[in-house]
Amino acid sequence: MTTPQKPRGRPSARKPRKSLLDGLTDAESASVLRHLLHAHPQLREECEALARDLLSRVDQDEVARDVVSAVNAVRLGDLQDRAGRHSRGYTSPTEAARELFQEAIEPTQDALIRYLRLGLDAQALATLRGALAGLYAIRDRKDHEVLSWASDFPSDAAFCLLRLWACDGEPKPKEGIPMRPIPDGLLDELVPAWSPYLGDTVRRWK
Repeated sequence: MTTPQKPRGRPSARKPRKSLLDGLTDAESASVLRHLLHAHPQLREECEALARDLLSRVDQDEVARDVVSAVNAVRLGDLQDRAGRHSRGYTSPTEAARELFQEAIEPTQDALIRYLRLGLDAQALATLRGALAGLYAIRDRKDHEVLSWASDFPSDAAFCLLRLWACDGEPKPKEGIPMRPIPDGLLDELVPAWSPYLGDTVRRWK
């Protein structure tokens, strides 16, 4: 007597392939978007609205936390690797510490520059306020092994950010273009201990 065979199930369906668009890098996605807008210029207005909505999401408190985290992430080992004698000469611990901290806050600084150059004033101001608050929060960190080598970095970085704000994201003012004023009360509110020094500097810009 023959044993009945179990009916064979249907072969499993092949998984749908992942969209090619999902596998693109950021640079490739940007290239596709540029070609799409060139071929269909009527989409530009809609893309502009989407981009503005995306760039409008700036949380001042989050910016401050990012600055504090970035500075706190600089470790003594990083300083030891950077300072001392090397093939290019000699880097003092203070110079090395300042370089490391500048690199740490560079993404925030770059965001401020980008918003200013795009004319997104509200987003630029939120970024500036958050960055100032973050720098002020870490100014007196006595337990930070690296910050002790560059204790004036937070106030100097605040000055540089204010300068970028005043110059619309440029390193220095453009000829014939008045410098952007610092909002009234901003220094007293966010960096009160630095306000007299920075305030005098800002007044000399006018």
